Amino acid sequence: DRFLAYLNSSHPSTKPTCDKEVSDKLPISDPPITKDSNSSAEDTSTTAHRKPTHSGVLTHSLSPSPLKPKSGSIRTLVDRAHKICSSWEPFHDEAEKIAEMTSNNGYSKNPTYSTINKETTNKVNTTEKLAHEGPEKFKVYFKLPHTGDTPPKVK
Repeated sequence: DRFLAYLNSSHPSTKPTCDKEVSDKLPISDPPITKDSNSSAEDTSTTAHRKPTHSGVLTHSLSPSPLKPKSGSIRTLVDRAHKICSSWEPFHDEAEKIAEMTSNNGYSKNPTYSTINKETTNKVNTTEKLAHEGPEKFKVYFKLPHTGDTPPKVK
């Protein structure tokens, strides 16, 4: 509180505010950070967030738009959930919300769950590959100019 008062007194045209933790949650927009109240302060989790004004409207399944952008919007939502959610439990909750949202826009659940499963499998396989194998390794060659006698350290 003293620091906020200091900031507010530093210049008459600036009035910084401070949002404090409420119910073990930091009130930031995306992603919400939640502290596990049963453990240490380091144990936090993140989940995907939607503003209260979020309408859930996607391109309707019966619209004359091509199929690729429609499925792309679902893949984008799954990718966002995968990047933001800190564990599988909030990711699963978000996947259920995505399925409900697509259902409300005329999509059947089977193709939606198929897209979610495919994208999730791709993410898991890619993550496991990178974690175990690391990036692809290849030889790198440098061509150095020769300007006369070879220095003793290079021989």
